Amino acid sequence: MHLLDRLIWAAARLLPAVDPAPWQAPLQGAPTPIDGPDPDAGLLPDLAALGVTEADPAVRSFFAHTARFELPVEVAWRGPVPRALAWLWARLFARRWGQLELPTKSGAALTNDVFPDGDGAWWARRYVGTRRALYRARFDVVPVAGERSPRVRVQFPVPGGAWVVLFGARGEGVGGVALVEEGRADGLYLVPRSGCPRFVRVVREAIVVVPADEGVRATHTFVVLGATVLTLTYTVGCAADGCSPSPTTGAARR
Repeated sequence: MHLLDRLIWAAARLLPAVDPAPWQAPLQGAPTPIDGPDPDAGLLPDLAALGVTEADPAVRSFFAHTARFELPVEVAWRGPVPRALAWLWARLFARRWGQLELPTKSGAALTNDVFPDGDGAWWARRYVGTRRALYRARFDVVPVAGERSPRVRVQFPVPGGAWVVLFGARGEGVGGVALVEEGRADGLYLVPRSGCPRFVRVVREAIVVVPADEGVRATHTFVVLGATVLTLTYTVGCAADGCSPSPTTGAARR
């Protein structure tokens, strides 16, 4: 393991330790850009399993057929310091890992690849025409002790273990869906291959997907120490009954 990666896990020991749980098992491996994504696959095909039954058809289509959509992203950093730290993080860790890179500016051409995997799906985004991945995350739905409803689990494999995020799901406004960290177990965990998982209390996220005149609008916010540091906004043009696979989906993008 790279020395910098060892330092990350050493620093993680300063965070609160939590008892291991079945859903915290570290994840091994991730698909590569040549593994063959499914142009019709979705990240969360069954919102009802999360207790969300009133979603707008366009929102349901977004979660059930995520790979059909083009997902241009607008990036809003709150001040130069978070953006500079993201740049440093990318050069020290994320680009070497092919994982957990945050975009620093709007307008980059990114792929939108979804790979079904058993009872879950991988979501990989990389710069078009390259193998440089921003992230490769596995989405699935898991029961969590102490929580009344299942949780959305998002796993990011990294050297030495995995970073794992738990979200609860609820309705948002008229026809929208929000993935939020409101339960006792929700949030970000650093899960080493051996030793205790660590809970990162100071980082919180929320993903809100709502119907819009142009189709669907998704907003992903990152909060550190109670302050919003980054907002990613996706405006997705798609009819309420779904959309056709985009010309940059699947094999056409490889």
